Amino acid sequence: MGVSSRDTPEAAKDLTYSNQFIELTGKKPRDYQLCVADTLVARRHVLLRAPTGAGKTFAVLVPFLLDQARIGARRLIYTLPLRSLGQSIHADAASYARQVNKTATIQTGSQPDDPFLDQGDIIVSTYDQLLSGYLCGPYSLPARLHNINAAAVAGNLVVFDEFHLMDPGRAFLTGIHSLKTFGGAALSVWMTATATTPLCEYLKAELNAVEITLDSSELRTVYHGRNIRRSIYKAARPLAASDILAHPSQRVLAVVNRVARAQELYRQVRAAGCDAILLHSRFFAADRNRQREYLQTAFGQGAAEPAVAIATQVVEAGLDLSADVLLTELCPMNALVQRAGRCARFDNQHGTVTVFLVDSCRPYEQAQLSDTWAAIEDGADLDPATAATWVEQVHGKSDRHLIDISRGGMAKRRDVIATGIQRTRNSGVSELIRESSDTVSVLISRNPANILPRQLEVISVWRTQLRKLQSGWTYDPDTPGFWRPFSNSNNIGFIAALHPSYARYTQAEGLTLYEAGDRESPPASRPERHISYRYRREPWCDHTDRVITRTAELISNEIPAGGLLDSAIGLPAIQRCASLAAEYHDLGKLQVRWDRWAEQYQKIKDPSYVHAVPLAHTDFDPANPHDRSAQAAAGPRPPHSAASAFFAASLLRTADVSLHEQVPILAAIVAHHGGWFQAQQPIDALLPPYQFAPPDPNKRQRFGNLVERLLDEFEIYWPLAALLTRLLRRADQKATEDFQTE
Repeated sequence: MGVSSRDTPEAAKDLTYSNQFIELTGKKPRDYQLCVADTLVARRHVLLRAPTGAGKTFAVLVPFLLDQARIGARRLIYTLPLRSLGQSIHADAASYARQVNKTATIQTGSQPDDPFLDQGDIIVSTYDQLLSGYLCGPYSLPARLHNINAAAVAGNLVVFDEFHLMDPGRAFLTGIHSLKTFGGAALSVWMTATATTPLCEYLKAELNAVEITLDSSELRTVYHGRNIRRSIYKAARPLAASDILAHPSQRVLAVVNRVARAQELYRQVRAAGCDAILLHSRFFAADRNRQREYLQTAFGQGAAEPAVAIATQVVEAGLDLSADVLLTELCPMNALVQRAGRCARFDNQHGTVTVFLVDSCRPYEQAQLSDTWAAIEDGADLDPATAATWVEQVHGKSDRHLIDISRGGMAKRRDVIATGIQRTRNSGVSELIRESSDTVSVLISRNPANILPRQLEVISVWRTQLRKLQSGWTYDPDTPGFWRPFSNSNNIGFIAALHPSYARYTQAEGLTLYEAGDRESPPASRPERHISYRYRREPWCDHTDRVITRTAELISNEIPAGGLLDSAIGLPAIQRCASLAAEYHDLGKLQVRWDRWAEQYQKIKDPSYVHAVPLAHTDFDPANPHDRSAQAAAGPRPPHSAASAFFAASLLRTADVSLHEQVPILAAIVAHHGGWFQAQQPIDALLPPYQFAPPDPNKRQRFGNLVERLLDEFEIYWPLAALLTRLLRRADQKATEDFQTE
């Protein structure tokens, strides 16, 4: 049995919170929304089951904004099934956040404004972005930053909105694994209108989540009590433009399964003289916002004039729209119910939903489409109870089967993280989120040379959709001009630049691949957030001091006393471990070999250079041919991270640091440039007067055994190791940037 919101009368009595809720939103909180707030303050995971239009977003945004300190979360990471759904949620979150002096950012493949998930108080993102980072294979970051978001959930409140749209055997289990890994250091809310019983029961069992539902009175208020009715019908043929044009006096929303299909219907409807609008995931920001604003005006509350819109899955969640007529291609029942929620959504509205057959099942599975078609009762009233019954009928058995056969996959997730720790890039990450989930950010340019990827607008597409490409450029910061050509789609990194002859873009239709156009990507409207890898010569002592200072600042800003991380791990322990990791992170740069290389490089670059102190960084600009020539003459930089951890191990053994803390500290030091300890990496003596640990084979072997504990006893060491790695890498970045800009 779930917890009904009426089961906790103390929530309804919280007049102070209720008044604050009204002041912030202009709406009186529902009983279940008050129950969610109470449960989060009690620091329990929440499973929230409520129909579309019931105000689930408010149920999590408002408690965080009004009661953040008691909840103990530093940030709210609000994740969605599709990147294109983030704009609307972000706009609402930003509006309410400003009222309490907080900020909201967005991080998706097409709008990567917060790549490290640490800039906003509220961060709107996707399952893919969050979970790929947790698995040490983030989709929107280069390989060298693969582990920086592994602990992004730690200390935060994570929302999985419409989680029934997660692949049960992939993203759903990975999301649960992320919360279990960090234990009490993270909090979550799982929100759904139509999740099946197997998903909900498994979630409650694994996370000890509190289920919150609407009681019968609230359900009547949400649907029947508001005089809402949606009738559903079946059409045993594909959706045609004539079906859209057959309702000239009504507000018509047509939802199809693929972007190319939406573009095709749009062209046909426009050719017939209908003033329609198209919305899908492949628009630049300004055009996407314009379309969304039009939809909000034409299909929002109070709209009455006839209108026509054609869209893809982008309208399934996160948009407060209501059509008189919804025409949809056949899709899985849980998605169909979401689409139906965009019809007759407001008080005193009656609407019709017509489901059409499809020529191709893509991007879904034929079995689910067949089961959905069989479950639909022609002419039925699609009320919340009917929707829940049909979803259970279509998805319940398959969800239970997927969970049963994937239970062992929890160990597989551990193994994927382990290989990610060791820099085996993309080692099964995408298959643990969703099938073919890997995305590429695409920009359109005739010649991208010397253009940084965040300087231009990008559009995110599935990697599989680029498989026919035979030419283009992929971003590579170590290549002169930042871009290298590719002749095979297998060589594309996480950002690709395509010539307009392969990518047509128009304001009305968005991006069409494999068609010729003439428009290039516009300048990005947001501030440039590219991480510079240009370096100035910096003494070792100065850089180490800066990293120590930045680490302390990060902890002060990111880990509040009494918060989730303090309660789960302990703020003093985090401070102690992070400070030691910062102090020792570059000990390997005190090796004789590194010091000789740094001196040689600086003298090649500048013959007048006099080497007086050990260096943490040398002067280097990858875009400068002279610097690249000097680097080639001096040879590659010697590795230092593993050596830093090797020497740090000797110091930690003599300090008052437990083994439970030593392993995570050493792991963070080894991983602060993304690598992992390899036995064949040479380690030599430190410079005088820093010599304290002769590099004898026995000590080296003991060090190797120590760091291997991280993988052997993953559940014990990884949460703190991932957190320390994140803190150290961000502090190192910020300290380096500070010096570059002085």
